[in-house]
Amino acid sequence: MKPFKNLPDTGSQSRQHHFDALRGFAMLLGIGLHASLSLAGVPWIVMDNTKSDWLKWFFESIHGFRMQLFFVVSGYFTMLLYRRRGLSSLLEQRFQRVLVPCLLGLVTVIPLQQWISVRAADNAPKREAPLAVGKVLLIEAIRKRDAIEFERLLSDGPDLNKADAEFGIPPLGWAALYT
Repeated sequence: MKPFKNLPDTGSQSRQHHFDALRGFAMLLGIGLHASLSLAGVPWIVMDNTKSDWLKWFFESIHGFRMQLFFVVSGYFTMLLYRRRGLSSLLEQRFQRVLVPCLLGLVTVIPLQQWISVRAADNAPKREAPLAVGKVLLIEAIRKRDAIEFERLLSDGPDLNKADAEFGIPPLGWAALYT
């Protein structure tokens, strides 16, 4: 019995290579997307002093559809695997190709990246924080992860929609980036 009655049986069809090419193209776009980040003017680990409006447009154009495209293509291939090999084979394949690398990255790559980021931030030239009537702005408190100052400033009723001058990101955006 077929688990989904409306879908055609794909077991006898050959692989549709255009979906592989689409996935490969989306992966190659990721190289351009990440290469443009340092000059696009968005918060990123490595940032250049010069900003390019063209690269910001390029980044936002790719970023607007790339991950959604991966989800659609992944759903197609997941269903294809399920239809051809069954649920147990699908779960085994996902365990080996998704969960195991994710767990390995969780204990290796992420701590290493965090360590490098902290070292880079400690060695970076220090900027003076912008002041507003003798106190650090809410966004600076978020960026410094100063919970006490953050709560104090929050109780003063700041404008939560006011974005910072450097990146144009409101306080909630910075809080999401720094959590």
